[in-house]
Amino acid sequence: MLTELQCKNAKPKEKPYILSDGNSLYLEVHPNGGRYWRYKYRFLDKQKRCALGVYPETGLAEAREKLREARKLVSNGIDPNRHKQEKKREAILEAQNTLEMVARLWHQKKAVGLSPRYANFMWSRIEKDVLPSLGRRHINDIRPLDIIDALKRVEARGAHEL
Repeated sequence: MLTELQCKNAKPKEKPYILSDGNSLYLEVHPNGGRYWRYKYRFLDKQKRCALGVYPETGLAEAREKLREARKLVSNGIDPNRHKQEKKREAILEAQNTLEMVARLWHQKKAVGLSPRYANFMWSRIEKDVLPSLGRRHINDIRPLDIIDALKRVEARGAHEL
């Protein structure tokens, strides 16, 4: 078992080397001084490794906690690397789920049956009246009062239709 002091005092050598903690967790020390937590495991009869963090941002206790989570995934038949990639992809998609993105998708579908002139007119109204105040907000964060405020701004400038 490693100690925090051993991790802290791990000096780079000419070639990468590892300091084993047990349970397939180890600290990989690179010649450039980088220290990386890794978990070595077998999944579907293939030897794999999973990155658990960078030392010292991820300390020994946190690396062991991440190891427990990764081992639990493997025991449930889930590849920790694939799970991490899917979580990252979901987070990126979730972050892109803004009103502007939803409006663009809606406009693309709606514009199919419209004349190009009217479709462009519709989009220009959305760009002018809705996107400045609500476009960058996450779709789940928009409340009815936000929409009412946006509509009041449209009404205040004398427009009565979007």
